[in-house]
Formats: sequence, C-alpha cells, structure tokens
Amino acid sequence: MSNRWGVTKEVEEFVRKRDTNCIYCRIEFVSNEASTKLGSSWEHIINDIRLNSSDNIALCCRSCNASKGTKKLEDWLQSNYCSNKGINRDSVAQVAKNYLKKLLNSHEGHHPLPRIKRRRTSFAIPFSSSVQTKTKEMNMWTELQTQSSAGSTTKKTRQASSS
Repeated sequence: MSNRWGVTKEVEEFVRKRDTNCIYCRIEFVSNEASTKLGSSWEHIINDIRLNSSDNIALCCRSCNASKGTKKLEDWLQSNYCSNKGINRDSVAQVAKNYLKKLLNSHEGHHPLPRIKRRRTSFAIPFSSSVQTKTKEMNMWTELQTQSSAGSTTKKTRQASSS
C-alpha cells in the first residue's frame, strides 16, 4: 500500500529511520504539533512524483522544502537561502550527496558542480563596425525573405496558370 504521494510503506519506513534530521539544513525534526516550521515533510530530490525509491524520497524541514520548491537541487544549492543557512553540497545528507555525485558523473566533461558564475568579458568594438555588421545582417535577412516570398508567389502563379 502506498501513501498519497505514491511512496510504498517499505520506502516510507526506511526513509523515516534514515532521515531523522532535515537532509539539507540538518536540523533535528520535532513533532509536527510542536512546530510546523521544524516538522518534517516529504521531499522528492528529483522533482518527479513517479520516482519513489528511497534514493529519491527523503525528509526535509518544511522551510527547506518551501524554499526548494520545484527547483533542481544543484540550482537551489546556489540560492541565497542556502547561502544564508550554510547549506552546500558538502553539508547535505548522504542521500543528497549521492544524487549530486550521479549528476556530476553524468555531466562528466560538461560542467562541474556547483556551477561557477563566470565573469563576462566584454571587448571594445567600434560602434560603426557593430552597426555596419547588424545592417549587413538585416539586409541579408530581408533579401532572403524577399527571395523566399517571391519564389513562393512565382510557384503559385505558375500553378494557377497551368490549371
């Protein structure tokens, strides 16, 4: 039998034993009656309700769950909320680290986690040169559009005259 989120009883019991603290901020859960903010809530590490195994289902505090929402974990870890609470890929519980490790391995050669905000480098381009390039591009595009529409008009005229 599953709960209303489709989590089987076995997975639910396993996760409840494993996750006695929030998997993100690591606070200890208190009974739901004592504090709604510090109570536990079900978390899909990957936001897909169909993925209900114990490596995707976890318990986190309601504050972290509300902050994360539907964001990808790797994006959420870069948020101000995580920064202010000291939450990062090294501080989260092992179940979240496992997900991040899988993600890193699947992106091998693409970009490391967390994403590094790169500084944009600007190059000085003479204004007239930039305008000239844009003008040339626009002229070429307009010419292509004109040729394309003229070609379709010619085809329509030929089809009409041959009928």
